[in-house]
Amino acid sequence: MTSLGERDLLHTRTMRRVWETGAYFYFHALESPAGLFNLFIQHTWPKFPSSMAAKEGFDEAVSPFWSPDADDFTATKLRQREEYEKDLRALFKAQASEEPINND
Repeated sequence: MTSLGERDLLHTRTMRRVWETGAYFYFHALESPAGLFNLFIQHTWPKFPSSMAAKEGFDEAVSPFWSPDADDFTATKLRQREEYEKDLRALFKAQASEEPINND
């Protein structure tokens, strides 16, 4: 067995620093856009308090890059929400008037 050389100690110190600072997780988050986004929002952004005011438009600026079909996906989800709200209003209206519910 050989003793630890200077190079091995450098790697050990680097590995320890990366683990302690959380950089290890950032490197692994590169494999997952959602993971990287969450790490950015939870850990990086708070370190820059002056940029927190820009958070309002951040989601709109970043969301098109979540997926190549992000716009279509978002439009579909908005249509589904409108249908859900319409159905929910009809349900409450029918319940209030005690009429049978028509699910057409």
